[in-house]
Amino acid sequence: RLYPGRYSPDNTTMAKKKETEELVYVPLDIYGAINAVMKEIGPISKDRQNTQQNYKFRGIDDAMNAFQPLFAKYGIVPCITNIQDIVSEPVLSKSGGAGYHYVRRFTIRFIALDGSFIEVMSDGEAIDYGDKSSNKAMSVAYREALFKTFIVPFENDDIENYNHSLEMSTRNDKPKIDDLPF
Repeated sequence: RLYPGRYSPDNTTMAKKKETEELVYVPLDIYGAINAVMKEIGPISKDRQNTQQNYKFRGIDDAMNAFQPLFAKYGIVPCITNIQDIVSEPVLSKSGGAGYHYVRRFTIRFIALDGSFIEVMSDGEAIDYGDKSSNKAMSVAYREALFKTFIVPFENDDIENYNHSLEMSTRNDKPKIDDLPF
């Protein structure tokens, strides 16, 4: 769809409506914009290290740094339109420190310059012993929505290179039926 006087954020979508008219740019709809980002986004590797549980991860900063230039280029505006508490409870650390545990479901709307949009629901979970558990849950949900919506490639080892044999737990501290909350 090409119309005189319209603007395309990637400056690549252009054509002549008639031979007598100049080249014009049009905004991509949300599906075109998502597709354009998917073509350009590269793998986001697990460069960060959680030293307490000893695992590597991709942080929200990694996602934001990869997506922001592409969102600006292709005219995508993300916004959170709804937040639903799934779990909201106080917790105590092993040392007795007070904290908060959240599981929140966020609805994230990705809007294109032409006004078209899609909405994605994504859950985020976090525990914090300060005042950041809600923000952490939002960051997790937003990062996961980005990865799933734009099908971000990961630089993972081949899963087939690992042993997936399961072993029974030897723990004797299984909960008793009477201890369950239901």
